[in-house]
Amino acid sequence: MRIAVRGTRGAVDSRTRAYVEYRIFDTLRSVEREIRSVEISLSDISTELPRVVTCTIDLEFTSAERITANATAEWPYVAVDTAVRNAWRHVSARAQQAVTP
Repeated sequence: MRIAVRGTRGAVDSRTRAYVEYRIFDTLRSVEREIRSVEISLSDISTELPRVVTCTIDLEFTSAERITANATAEWPYVAVDTAVRNAWRHVSARAQQAVTP
């Protein structure tokens, strides 16, 4: 599973990047063989305080299926945590569909 983290307008520093990579890997490790790549982008969409950060997670499965999850919050870590939870809900629903006849 390849993980890429991108940021705009200073939304990603080294600590934030490490946190994002850890949260993604920790959440998806049980299905990592099914995932080809994960691209995470953080966008600081506010020029004033409080900051407004959007986190977008794009998952590409080995089957070429794609899932996108988004979240927006005033803090980067909150946006990341919410987007990761949303991505996991999509992954879980996909797994349920694969099991259900």
